[in-house]
Amino acid sequence: MTRHKDPFNRRLLSILYTLVRNKRYMNSYSIAEYLSYDNKRISKRTVERWFRYLNKSEYETGFAYYPYFRYEALGLNLFIIILTNLKNKELLDTIPYITHLTKGYDGVNRYSISSYSVPVRESDRFKEFWKYAKKKGLFDDYLSFESKTPVAFYSPFHEIVSKNGKLIFPNNYDIDNSHFTKLLTSDLRKSPPIKMHDILPNNPLIVPIVIEYSRRNLSSKQVWLNIKKKMKNEVLNYIGSNSDGVGIRYVQKTMRFLNQNFDSFFQQIRISYYPFYKDNVTFYLLLKLKNRNSIVKLAEEVSKHSISIVVCPELEPSKNLVMIYVLTNIQEMDNVLYNIVPDYVDRSWKNKVIIQHYEEAKKHWKEKYTKLDYKGLFNLKKCEWIYNQKKYLRKLENLSN
Repeated sequence: MTRHKDPFNRRLLSILYTLVRNKRYMNSYSIAEYLSYDNKRISKRTVERWFRYLNKSEYETGFAYYPYFRYEALGLNLFIIILTNLKNKELLDTIPYITHLTKGYDGVNRYSISSYSVPVRESDRFKEFWKYAKKKGLFDDYLSFESKTPVAFYSPFHEIVSKNGKLIFPNNYDIDNSHFTKLLTSDLRKSPPIKMHDILPNNPLIVPIVIEYSRRNLSSKQVWLNIKKKMKNEVLNYIGSNSDGVGIRYVQKTMRFLNQNFDSFFQQIRISYYPFYKDNVTFYLLLKLKNRNSIVKLAEEVSKHSISIVVCPELEPSKNLVMIYVLTNIQEMDNVLYNIVPDYVDRSWKNKVIIQHYEEAKKHWKEKYTKLDYKGLFNLKKCEWIYNQKKYLRKLENLSN
């Protein structure tokens, strides 16, 4: 399917781009059915070889193909916490709902940018926690950013990535990102209720299944074994069997249901591919816009100068805030910052550009910090999240002593 050690094979990149534009998560068999190669059907075994190749350790964080879930469908709020000059890293683990961590800088300050998936009903107490942490002097400053479920834009990889991995954006080339523009536009227009989906009390196993599939391309067997390891007797009692075969079939049946109801549970299909990050730059734009309605236009323009972006609109529309994560080359970074962003921002606000320290961030991702560790946080029998503010505050006091 690809030549050996050719991560920028044009056919490979074309297939990756096809996957992110599809509104369905597919296993190896389904991908083989969906794709053709030189007018011939490829086999499931070929797709599995391809996935193994992409996950080779030589690319370190490798490759991930996964459905990105809607936080609100699981009864969760997404918070992005940006800490300036954090003094004690242990603070980030005080609340176990952390899902992602990265590091950055702006030439003056160091930043810790972390994401937390917090039970909706606990949102106010979560905000209070960070106000109290600020009083304790565990960091210089912070911003609590409550985000809608983010939307990722991808440019056609096979058209802008050269054989040696360099990004090329010809002057007259107009990237068609309408698929992602429509997704963001639709998401901004609608305001789905931020509450757990009505079907979950009847099938609470959806929660760990959805989380396990996020940020990793896993088989149904791997998903089941991960859930069993974390939830043990709780999940075995729920399915009424000790058989792995029963558990795997339960996962497969649930994923078929989720695919049939894709828009209710998932935002989109995403990929992460390490070779794109080599020799390029990643940075965060934290902006207050002149007008909330300009988010889509700004995202569209920035995406045409990037291989991918992730747009995180603030949940409260009146704040006009947005965070955009950008992956591009250094030349297009200059273009975005100098020629595009200034036309959109409210300059009375302290807008920020934070350069991601990618190599440092990868160290954290190897530890964890790639998805929500629901072990001990989700009660399968009651179908509810467990949040212990008193416990978290006690840990905070210990850190500040």
